[in-house]
Amino acid sequence: MMLGASCLLLLLSFAWALEPPNEETRFKKYSSLLAEWQKRGLVEHFPKVISTEASAKKLSAFPGFLQGGGWFQVRLTLPPAMVAGIFKDATKQAKAFYDGGDAFKLVEEQKDGLPGTSFHTTNNKGQDFPPDYRIFIFHARASRPGEDFQWNHGDSRGVVISRTRNEVIYFAEDW
Repeated sequence: MMLGASCLLLLLSFAWALEPPNEETRFKKYSSLLAEWQKRGLVEHFPKVISTEASAKKLSAFPGFLQGGGWFQVRLTLPPAMVAGIFKDATKQAKAFYDGGDAFKLVEEQKDGLPGTSFHTTNNKGQDFPPDYRIFIFHARASRPGEDFQWNHGDSRGVVISRTRNEVIYFAEDW
């Protein structure tokens, strides 16, 4: 009985000691985060180098923790001509898109819809993308091979573009 209680106490102590990693928001970490996320195969569409014409740069990255998913998102304000070119390319490359909402808007609206991303780079956490943002999904995988539950341990990647605000948001999600 004493051994069982000791094991339980040890296990609970270990569980309480686990703290999730912090969300990374420092833009100067972009290159190292890009290299780290390349191992996951989800950031091929991210720019290798950020244009010197980019302004209002924001970054949000979280590696994931226990059963919680990770994300890497970079938000840039760019000149209108650059945004138009990225929009045109995204239109050709996307498997699906939707206007505004959250990561699972398309999943909820359509049978076999593809998940996108949440607005991690907003100042108002938990906010959905406003309707002027188009979420282009380049890739989405429901689950890893061998998973029984649909949309468990999957991933997605793409870009979110607002031509109204001249913003481009590159995203990768791994949950």
